Amino acid sequence: MSIPDYRPHLLVDLEAVRARAEAATGGPWRAWDRGVGWHITVGDESDEFGRPERLLPEGDRTDIALEADAEFIAAARTDVPALVREVERLSEIIVVLYRVRDEMARKLNDEQLAHAKTMDNFEAHCETHP
Repeated sequence: MSIPDYRPHLLVDLEAVRARAEAATGGPWRAWDRGVGWHITVGDESDEFGRPERLLPEGDRTDIALEADAEFIAAARTDVPALVREVERLSEIIVVLYRVRDEMARKLNDEQLAHAKTMDNFEAHCETHP
């Protein structure tokens, strides 16, 4: 008898998401208003003028026109790993629930078979002892 695979079938490749998150520049990231657009900065440190100490590495596009876009991108650095952990946690719960469901179904089936056998015995007894 094969062991059922209870892992949920996800619509996203969680391992690929995790790999991208782990390969990205460490966080936290922040959105910083340069006055003419937004940059994504790394960490909380800033100089005496409020300018961030670290931007994302050169060559990465970090000049973003809309504040909401910059905030979204910056938050993704911590949101994505947190969402991966939550999906994994919920997937583990789903596996447990499926196992419990199958065990309950087996027990119910066993009880139904035992009840049917008892009824058969009772009917046979009634036929022989009217």
